[in-house]
Amino acid sequence: MQSKLYYKDIDKEKSSIFLEFYVNKKRLRFTTGITVAINEWNPKTEKVKAPNINRIELNLKLKKMRSRYEELAEELCEKYTTVTTKMLKSAYSNLDADNIFEAYSKFMTYKYDRVAVRTVNDFKNLLAHMKGHFNTSSKVDDVDVAMSTEFQSYMMKQGLSNSTVNEYMKIFTSFLNYCVSAKIKTRNLEYKVEERLKHVDRYKVVLTDEELAKLKDYTFKRKGLERVRKVFLLGCLTGLRMSDIRSLNSSNLLEQNGEWFIVKYQIKTLNQVKIPLNETSLSIAREVIDGSLRICQPQKLNLCIKLIFEMLGFDELVEMVDSRGGKHSVTTQRRCDLVTMHSSRHTFITRLIRAGVPLHVIIKYSGHNNIKSLESYAVIHDTDDFDHNVKNLI
Repeated sequence: MQSKLYYKDIDKEKSSIFLEFYVNKKRLRFTTGITVAINEWNPKTEKVKAPNINRIELNLKLKKMRSRYEELAEELCEKYTTVTTKMLKSAYSNLDADNIFEAYSKFMTYKYDRVAVRTVNDFKNLLAHMKGHFNTSSKVDDVDVAMSTEFQSYMMKQGLSNSTVNEYMKIFTSFLNYCVSAKIKTRNLEYKVEERLKHVDRYKVVLTDEELAKLKDYTFKRKGLERVRKVFLLGCLTGLRMSDIRSLNSSNLLEQNGEWFIVKYQIKTLNQVKIPLNETSLSIAREVIDGSLRICQPQKLNLCIKLIFEMLGFDELVEMVDSRGGKHSVTTQRRCDLVTMHSSRHTFITRLIRAGVPLHVIIKYSGHNNIKSLESYAVIHDTDDFDHNVKNLI
């Protein structure tokens, strides 16, 4: 369905933005209620532009309105042979506050400044799945345990991992709780799905001291791989997430009594960490800060990391459990194919645990809110280091 946003009166300094599209070859037009100056409208991109200071908010509103009108038109076309402007306007006006998507939009606005960027992305991904399952006319009040369970089953059928479905259902329940507290939802107050899908921890790659030394001493001829090697190594030596490495600046480096530290508020948790640096990590951090070490986008970064570890010979097969759609399967994969940037953070934390650093100290370096959330990062694939001590206790 083709649609168009346009500046109605081009001969005037200010005019309303209209939405126009065709339904069954019939042209329908609506005013969006948004008025801008002619120099604030880009007819090619069909967006409000500078110098309008509210352009981001207005463009989001236009995009949302356009999408909702198109969805409503498609629904009406399935029911009626003729769709009129009046019918569409009436349907649009009936999308009141208890519409599930209107309410979710308010929920996202409420949460936006209260959660990390990664969580905001999870909210957006959940919205995409909600659009795939719920109708545009679905009401928050209609959601009960049965409907929540159906939504959970829908996401399982999309091939999402059990842990991802659990995370999305947690957000969905938080959304419904928000609706109750905001008095948007007043009926069917029993809606929480109590049974969480069984989650089996997937194989997590952690480098041994010998493997880390091999990575540290290796130099790649390809500049791109060499840059990625340094970034991954910095993660192993500091435990910083990719978002925190990317945002390093000179104010994050602190010297105390001849020792250097990274002192930084983490982007995800806003917790402050103070991480000691050795000669290698300090050198790499300085390269990141002065811009001489460019960091590629996450997807390309992870592809390069896998290639690096394949070249280093990390190609042994490992057994892992995959949980999707409520089912579990045991598969084997090459270890190098399982390495991601986040493996560096797992390596940092696990090495501290193996070195005997207390957990309550480690969370000061890692930035976790509590020890429970830290424990999932500890990866002990073998017990060789502990077997002797355990034997003496038996």
